[in-house]
Amino acid sequence: MDESGDSITYEPGWLYKFLLICHLLGNSASKIRLDYEFSCFSDQDWEEFCFISRVHSVTELLYPQIKVIHTEGFIPEEVLERFKQFVYSSASKNSWLLKSGKEVVEKLLDNGIETLALKGFFLQQSVYADDEIRPMNDIDLLVRREDIPKAVEILNNIGFRMESHFDPELRNEDIKHVPPMWNDLGQLIELHWNLLEENEPFDIDMDQVWAQKTCFADKLWGLSVEHLIVHLAIHGVYQHYLRLGLRSLLDLTRVIEKYSEKIQWDLVASTARNWDTEKSLWLSLKLAERYLSVALPEEFILSLEPTNHADMFERASKFTESLKPIRTVLSTDLIELSKEKNVGSRFGRILKRIFIPKYQLARLYNIDPQSLRIYPAYFRRIKDLSMQYQKTIRKIEVQSESISDDVSLYEEQIAIHNWLELND
Repeated sequence: MDESGDSITYEPGWLYKFLLICHLLGNSASKIRLDYEFSCFSDQDWEEFCFISRVHSVTELLYPQIKVIHTEGFIPEEVLERFKQFVYSSASKNSWLLKSGKEVVEKLLDNGIETLALKGFFLQQSVYADDEIRPMNDIDLLVRREDIPKAVEILNNIGFRMESHFDPELRNEDIKHVPPMWNDLGQLIELHWNLLEENEPFDIDMDQVWAQKTCFADKLWGLSVEHLIVHLAIHGVYQHYLRLGLRSLLDLTRVIEKYSEKIQWDLVASTARNWDTEKSLWLSLKLAERYLSVALPEEFILSLEPTNHADMFERASKFTESLKPIRTVLSTDLIELSKEKNVGSRFGRILKRIFIPKYQLARLYNIDPQSLRIYPAYFRRIKDLSMQYQKTIRKIEVQSESISDDVSLYEEQIAIHNWLELND
């Protein structure tokens, strides 16, 4: 508004709507003038507003604010109904997942297997309010590595099956959980033994994690609040390349807000240092501070600031603000392959993508790596890779307009991801 109090004519674009969603979700929601912010929204504006909320997986979590906006008369009935359908669908799915997850945890505990709840399964029960629906796609549980075979057997006995080969005797350093286990209802469990793959350039002390586990409710055990904060930070900006958007930042914000009086910030900092994840923690918290107004101790956040951060925070911010759905299957090898002019080098890259280790091929096609059937699977991989990448490579090579933005966005997230791996 101008100084006279008259409304300023504006055309709310993508960034405007993104920031408006941030205000509604964050600590500044009470400062929003609904009459000013929403009175000029057209049907197309509402369509884009809903779309952005879906891109960031916060549609359901916006619903309480959307109801207020509707009550004030600034939101069409059909928009409210659209949000309501998302909430009802997620509520139903969450209810079944929570019920199944609790039964699984109880079964594991009854058989002497210590079990911690992770990510959405934990957050929905211990952080978000009862009337809030935090979207969940699966049940994430953490057990000790030595308990994996017994835990898998227990899950098999209650109807969960993995659709991929898995040998617990292998080191399995490139994965952190058992291959996805499904039941007949289509429910998914990911049974973790680590918080991050061991071949990543970090050093998570799982003995320390188990030593500091915390009971948040009857039979609901989770990471300590300090470990939870660091894990959520890694999960959002590093493991998922910032692609979880506002939802991961909101998870972090809600944990900090709910347990603010219990958090030992010096322990959060020392955990990040010990795990070599200071950059991921700093970037996550700075983004949550910028977009959701989370309150952080000033000295703490300054102590984490990397010496070589340069423009990375602004680049990560821009990436978050312009986040779009993935439209094209891309990988670093695929992009580099499309740029490779030397025939020999290009052929070498192709061979490297095809002839992956047998144990990785076994996971892809659910074949025993010791079986002779593993060798024909390489021919199947050639076919699959050809079908998956052929059109994409052609589009990249001819600089197709439809893919150039996707490539730029992908290369930017890779650049940020690589920066997070580097030590100062």
